[in-house]
Amino acid sequence: MKHGWSRVIAVVFVMFCFVIPAQAAAPSGADTFQLLASPFTGADNTGDGGTGAAADLNYFYVGQTFTATMEIVSGGTDAANIWIDHDTVNVTPSSLTDGSYFSSYAGQNTSGGQVRLTGFRTSGTSSGTGTFGTVDWTMVAPTSAAYGTGTPETLDIDVGVIGDSTESNVSLSGLDILDDEEDFQFHVWADTEKPYALNPSPADAATAVAVTVNYLFDLRDSKNGEGDNSGVGTGVSTATPPGAITADDGGGPSSLTAFDSYSCSGTWGTNLCNVTVNPAPPSGISGDTRNWEYATGYDIDISGFEDLASASQDQLGDANGPNAMDPKTFSFTTEADTVPPQVVSETPARTSAGNSVSTNVTAVVHDKKTYPGTVSGTGVDSTTCKFNVSSPSFALTTFQEGDAEVTVTPADYGFEYEIDPASDFAQDETVTVSAFDCEDMATNVIVTDTWTFTTADSDPPFVSGAVPGDDDEIAADATFVLHVEDNGSGVDLGSVVIFVDGTFYTDGGGAGSVTTTGTDISFGSSLDFNGGNYVGDTTDVTGSPADYTFTIDPAADFSAGEAVPVLVYAADLDGNLMPQEVYAAVVETPGGGGGGSGGGGPIILPGRTIDDLRATQIDEDSVLVAWRSSQDATGRVAYGDQSPLYLGSEPNYGYAASTESDGTFRTYHSVVIDGLVSGILYRFLPVNRDRTGASFTGPEVRLATRPSVVFESCPDAASVPACPPAPTLSCPAVPTLPPTTYPLPPSSVIYVPVPAPVTRPVAAPTAPSGITVLAPPARIGTIERILGGYALRGTARAGSIVTIIIR
Repeated sequence: MKHGWSRVIAVVFVMFCFVIPAQAAAPSGADTFQLLASPFTGADNTGDGGTGAAADLNYFYVGQTFTATMEIVSGGTDAANIWIDHDTVNVTPSSLTDGSYFSSYAGQNTSGGQVRLTGFRTSGTSSGTGTFGTVDWTMVAPTSAAYGTGTPETLDIDVGVIGDSTESNVSLSGLDILDDEEDFQFHVWADTEKPYALNPSPADAATAVAVTVNYLFDLRDSKNGEGDNSGVGTGVSTATPPGAITADDGGGPSSLTAFDSYSCSGTWGTNLCNVTVNPAPPSGISGDTRNWEYATGYDIDISGFEDLASASQDQLGDANGPNAMDPKTFSFTTEADTVPPQVVSETPARTSAGNSVSTNVTAVVHDKKTYPGTVSGTGVDSTTCKFNVSSPSFALTTFQEGDAEVTVTPADYGFEYEIDPASDFAQDETVTVSAFDCEDMATNVIVTDTWTFTTADSDPPFVSGAVPGDDDEIAADATFVLHVEDNGSGVDLGSVVIFVDGTFYTDGGGAGSVTTTGTDISFGSSLDFNGGNYVGDTTDVTGSPADYTFTIDPAADFSAGEAVPVLVYAADLDGNLMPQEVYAAVVETPGGGGGGSGGGGPIILPGRTIDDLRATQIDEDSVLVAWRSSQDATGRVAYGDQSPLYLGSEPNYGYAASTESDGTFRTYHSVVIDGLVSGILYRFLPVNRDRTGASFTGPEVRLATRPSVVFESCPDAASVPACPPAPTLSCPAVPTLPPTTYPLPPSSVIYVPVPAPVTRPVAAPTAPSGITVLAPPARIGTIERILGGYALRGTARAGSIVTIIIR
């Protein structure tokens, strides 16, 4: 097939016996070839530059490469050849590539000063305009020196002689139907023009330039150099070095190349480079978008940038590249700083409430161009800032850097000032803070900034001025006066509950409850502490939330010698709960007192007695024990849920615990025991110590603590047939010894000291090993080995003598 096809071609060339000359004009006819350049530098990308004039031809520089596309136009063809002749001194072909016009290609060649390519179809035809192939051309040597245009290089599409199968043709069925072709003419030059800088922004010698702007300028490489932006050179190299950009604010040049970026374009991709310089903030603050100092003149020097001219372009006497630009200097002056510093945050926050009375006052002062914003000012002069702090309890005081109470710390765009006042603020008061006199480095002065915050009320109310006071003696018809005060938001009158000798008093009376830490009491009824509870009642409340005065006039007189407990509960308007206030007064006993209730075995010293002993429950876990002593003495109470078999040594005398001594010498004593367990029978032993240091005790008094009781009102009988039955309350049984007619007198509890460890009680009648009990007919309850001795408890006839022998 190949040889047959070749013979057909030969016939075609015989039939067309004439030469198609090379032309410098657009091809015409139905079947043509031409070469199109990419990129192109002439008036267009065709072989004659659009006009055929030498000045409009495409031009390229030594070392550059362009791609020539072989464009084919046909009304219908099944085969074609193209031969392109060229001067091997000036250009070199490479990368010959098949096109898409034909389905098959053969005969590719780029050597010997001629580029060849054959395309064909084995069936059918190709028509229209398309790409026959492409080939790259690299410039090796100038065609003329100094940008001459008289001797352009020609890529000649060789059509040869009709019938010569080795030349360019467009064929159909073996016949050459090529109508025309256009050769490609162009100049090859050495690039000897320098690149240059232009179009600075800010403009050269500009004033009042914003400190936030980037610095912009262009680097250009044109055909004719600076002053003529037309045409293109080889393009700009953006390498730094040798390129350099510096800024000089009067203190010497500093490089900006670490902050530059380039966006290049043009025929060769780098003929025009837009340069952006975005300097680091002079403040050094992270996130600061200021680029320049305020009110400062800058000289921007641009130098050293080169083009891409070949280092081997001097074949005709032109200088070798690359070409370095001539240095350029542009200048501008920035705007002045006219914005003063401001307070940007504070602690406690302005208008905030509930702040600690011991809070420090902190203010952060910034200097910026705009607020809020990320553009710094010239900076705060930390030594100029002053702060006034005042409140009703804190006299106006001025603080500034250098004061012992002030700590100054750099903070981003300024400074943080922390003020630690020498004394705390009062509760629930408004504190006023003012910042003033702060200057920046441009001497702009802050507009005085004043804000407030409120301290918290964290302390509960308290009882004061109680008459009678704790342990005072009172008449049987006494009234009680006391103050409930609060130094903060004030007493919540509705929360006040006063308990006097079994009666509750509230605001308005009625059922209610009290809940504080460790205390939960509900009551089914109460009297009104505003008065009017009975005829002649002088009960009353006066004053204000800061200080309420309560007068309680009980309806009935007290009994002689009675201990009258008083309990007070209250909260302030901020909800701070007051711990229960408990104290007691004692009713006068004409002519001395009688005996108290309780157990046996007291320590009795001559002339020292304890009388009028009473235990009164305060709430489910508190008991008031009150008594009189015949001598001035301090008082305390030993207690537990079991009575010892005998009185041991101090401080507890064999009981589980003891209160602290009240430390006051007097004859009337009242002690509150807290933390008891509800529903348990407790034993309490009063203990006194007189001025000589001698201790004496009274008899034991017993009291079972009651569980707290919740009273519920009964619903309307019309809606509910019957109220639920009230819960049944009971105290635990009090353990007793077996019934006997003859209890041992206290002196029959015998304690014999011997060296022995503590053991648990041993049931009688079997005695521990080594002990013999000799006694008249008797019943021994327990024998206990304790505290280095033994104790016996039991029953026998009055006057009996019990003897024990220890072996």
